[in-house]
Amino acid sequence: MAGAEQKMDLLMENSDRMSTTVASLADLVRRMDTLTETVDRHAKFFGQVQQDLRALQQKMDSANTMSTASLGSAPSWLGMPSDGGSAPERARRAASAPPLDRPHDPCKVWVGGFPRKMMGAQFEAHWNKVKQIVPQAVHEEATGRFYNLQYAYFVFFSSEVHAKDFFSKTRDNEEVMTWKDPRTGTSKLVRARPDQTLDVRKKQKTPGRLWEPVLQILKAHPRGPMYSHKLGTNGPKGILFVTSADDVWDSFTLQEASDETFTIIPCDGNLQEWGISSTKATEIITAATQ
Repeated sequence: MAGAEQKMDLLMENSDRMSTTVASLADLVRRMDTLTETVDRHAKFFGQVQQDLRALQQKMDSANTMSTASLGSAPSWLGMPSDGGSAPERARRAASAPPLDRPHDPCKVWVGGFPRKMMGAQFEAHWNKVKQIVPQAVHEEATGRFYNLQYAYFVFFSSEVHAKDFFSKTRDNEEVMTWKDPRTGTSKLVRARPDQTLDVRKKQKTPGRLWEPVLQILKAHPRGPMYSHKLGTNGPKGILFVTSADDVWDSFTLQEASDETFTIIPCDGNLQEWGISSTKATEIITAATQ
């Protein structure tokens, strides 16, 4: 009987050991499953990271390409060059003499007036905000051009009607068009403007071309030291003027015709006060319009 009891005890002990082993194996299987799930999650995460990095690299390459593109001439109110990014390559030119003969594009709208140079990503973020002012079907077909180190960007719409609609809706909408500088916390109202015709661009550039010869004469005149009298222009109105601390004199004005062409009118009385004769005024006009 003692031998039988010993065998029974040994059998029970082995049975307990096997139960413990099975439980350990089951726990190990559960841990392996958990580890497999974790590895799968990490693999998916790193795969997404790689995709994001590739997309970021493509955007950076695109931004670098656009930042080196030739940008043509922009309206004077923007203070930046442009050509829509699609004009054929041409000879290098001085920044002070942008070409005025680029084609007028009625589907293009400029958005500018930012107080400092911006990066393309900042322009794109602004466009993503203001585009909500037009229907989704309209802005989804629009194409933005966002260049680095500029004061404005422009957008191509699918039709002239859509471009005019965007312009009219943003013209008086200060809530949408106010840009807050994240660097300083100050706000600035930016503007949208349709692409201008060749005649309008010539008109806005003309006062600047009249500037230099008048400036040289003004500096040499006994009553015209630049510390007390200054020369200024108003491109949209087409005026070149001289100011002092308490007065202003128009020097040249631009008179528009019905077909958007213009004629430069010298203000002879004011010009003569500054030593510019009618003959000299005619020479200045001729040089500015060549």
